Amino acid sequence: MLLSLLLAGCVTENTADLRSREAFQRGRNSVIQLAPVPVSVTIIGPVRNRSLLWADGLTLARAILAADYVPEKEPTAIFLTRGGQTQQFTAEQLLGGSEGPLLLPGDVIEIRP
Repeated sequence: MLLSLLLAGCVTENTADLRSREAFQRGRNSVIQLAPVPVSVTIIGPVRNRSLLWADGLTLARAILAADYVPEKEPTAIFLTRGGQTQQFTAEQLLGGSEGPLLLPGDVIEIRP
């Protein structure tokens, strides 16, 4: 019986290696889950507020208003970049009643005067 108790605490080198790799993977996964998620929208161009906190329901038009566009004339072009894809909008589109698309955290808006 004493021999079986002593052997029960022993593990093979392969088992120890497997447990070590599993522990490493669990630790790695927990770090990946804690990676920061962007919670803002960035605005490039002549604005007073270059970063806005993202909120549910934030549209392109509302973000441009909140960014406080400085020039008195309307922008010539507005670009929205999300995930490497860019869409172009005009001020007329947004002033014509459309608020543009809903924004997501990490979106980048470029406004050209």
